[in-house]
Amino acid sequence: EAPPEGSKCIKVSGLDLVTRREVCLAKGLDFSVEAGIPMVVTGPNATGKSLLGSVLLGLWKGEGPKATVNIPGATSIRPPLSTIMPAPQQIYLPGGMLYSQLSYPVPVAGCAGPPTELRVKGASEKVTQGHLAGMLAPFGCVNVAVVAPKGEDAGAGKKDYALHFVSKEGAIFAAARPLEVEGEELKIYFVEKEPGAEGRELPDLVRMRECLRAVGIDHILMREQSGWLTYKEWADALSGGEQQRICVARVLYHRPTFALLDECTSMVAADAEQELYKMLFKDWGITPVTLTQRLFMPEFYRRELRLGVRSTAGWECSDLGEATRPVAG
Repeated sequence: EAPPEGSKCIKVSGLDLVTRREVCLAKGLDFSVEAGIPMVVTGPNATGKSLLGSVLLGLWKGEGPKATVNIPGATSIRPPLSTIMPAPQQIYLPGGMLYSQLSYPVPVAGCAGPPTELRVKGASEKVTQGHLAGMLAPFGCVNVAVVAPKGEDAGAGKKDYALHFVSKEGAIFAAARPLEVEGEELKIYFVEKEPGAEGRELPDLVRMRECLRAVGIDHILMREQSGWLTYKEWADALSGGEQQRICVARVLYHRPTFALLDECTSMVAADAEQELYKMLFKDWGITPVTLTQRLFMPEFYRRELRLGVRSTAGWECSDLGEATRPVAG
């Protein structure tokens, strides 16, 4: 799906970057960030990169007598998540189930309890994704996925297929491959929303699996016995590199028009880091706005805003080489 219309350009004009101690780091900033044109903001430490990021996210009020920060879709100081989303160096991982690490900061409906078993008698030889959706509709079940068949009765010519909303094997069913069902019974498990979750969507686990795979960490899902329902303090359970990849996967899941990347891959190997940036833009259509001390991947970015410049204004903006346009989503 393509990012929403109307979220195509961020315009900043007359902005002064002023610290809490009233130190002006840049004066009269005037630039635009356009969808499809990757931008990099460079400069040494303490030149205002993170301060500028805070202004774009609505966390810090812009200074300047004629300062304007126009962010599409913003109805208050905070811009909508569909327009711009941060990926910081230090990611916040709330204690909770694995799926909540990707859905954050949007609250989603959790599970009311353990899956309930539903037995379907006289199942057809082939059960398609559409058939299952129809059977499970009365129970409010979505995002069904396939667990590998049990092998105890393989010699007797019968296999039991367990279908779980929170399966670790989501990719199998995501491909809409028909299930070969032998015997007369198909076991299905479904879950219900937790009480008080009215109005919240259940997490899209198939899409989440695609996001984990895109950043190269779907092994996290596979190694956990309880799959998406694994409850942990993830900040303690994941390595620094895994945490930063979760951060990028979170951006993919929400798929904003722009992603504000603030040293978010500092613990990832250099070659893998470049692949993540290219994948974010070219495969998912998300335009990066990167905050970094020095220009890297000059062939990738098309515009550079330099802070800490020795001039009265303290900044300058210039166009770089042509970057490949993202694919249509």
